Amino acid sequence: MKVYKNEANVDFSIIHDKRPVQLIDLTENCLGEIDYPVNLSKFNNCNNIVLGFEENFGASETVINFIGLK
Repeated sequence: MKVYKNEANVDFSIIHDKRPVQLIDLTENCLGEIDYPVNLSKFNNCNNIVLGFEENFGASETVINFIGLK
């Protein structure tokens, strides 16, 4: 997952055109038991975040049930 901050105009090209603030290597997690730490210092003065998903785990569609931020 690619994490971007303070992006005003977003479309799917952001994944290839912009460098993310942080890259998180996701593991398949159907039960939602895994927490992924972020580097908080990279998100100072953050007004919004954009999450970019380039691929899934081989399914025909991607379903995101919950994203929690701490």
